[in-house]
Amino acid sequence: MLNTMIRSLLAMLAVIAFALTSAILPANADDTEIYLADYDASSTAARAKVLIAFDDSGSMSTMVEQQRPPYDADESYSMSVTADRIYWSTDGSIPSASSNNWFSAEQNRCASSYDDLDVSGRFTAERARRWVDSTVQQGQCTQQCDVGRYKCRRSDGCGCYKKKQYFGASEQVCEVDTDVPGSWQSLTSSDHSPSHVECRDDVTNGDVTNGDVTNGVDDNGASQADGYPQNNVINGNEYGPSADSTV
Repeated sequence: MLNTMIRSLLAMLAVIAFALTSAILPANADDTEIYLADYDASSTAARAKVLIAFDDSGSMSTMVEQQRPPYDADESYSMSVTADRIYWSTDGSIPSASSNNWFSAEQNRCASSYDDLDVSGRFTAERARRWVDSTVQQGQCTQQCDVGRYKCRRSDGCGCYKKKQYFGASEQVCEVDTDVPGSWQSLTSSDHSPSHVECRDDVTNGDVTNGDVTNGVDDNGASQADGYPQNNVINGNEYGPSADSTV
């Protein structure tokens, strides 16, 4: 009798110990038990299966900026930028709306840039140059007399004298005017309306139409003569049939 009572008592203690151990120790479970286990929605005793995950890895402390959507030529943007301008930089950065680095879009003869500017609003040129117009340097003028006579210097003008005898007024002789050729030079923030702005890409790509509608682009460059940019020439000859390596 005593042995039976002892065995019963030990069995009860084992059950209690197992229950306490199960309550203290963490239970192991797989996330598949949540979304693969059968769920009986009609059962009033059914328990909701919810998984809450907390990510405390180092990347969670990093701010991620929203990705900028691509440029849309048909959209109106809130940034205040003057229309009909092409802004430029020499270091690949995007100029601000207040930058003085711009030129009139009407002067753009870089046919290679038309599609990119229209679709994405940006073009990276191999090299860009502006045309600086040719000028005329006037020859200097001097007062001269016939050979053997000399001119005097008086407040009422110069005359021609020989041995103090007056032979008449001196004659103004001027040198011939000199044409100073134009040239292709680097872009500058002080010149917003050069006659032309060209790019090396047109030469590299063999594009000599300079804005003609045959490129599929109809703009103010269409009236320009076809050809490659020419350096050190007079206005009207800044485009020629052969590429100029100095541009």
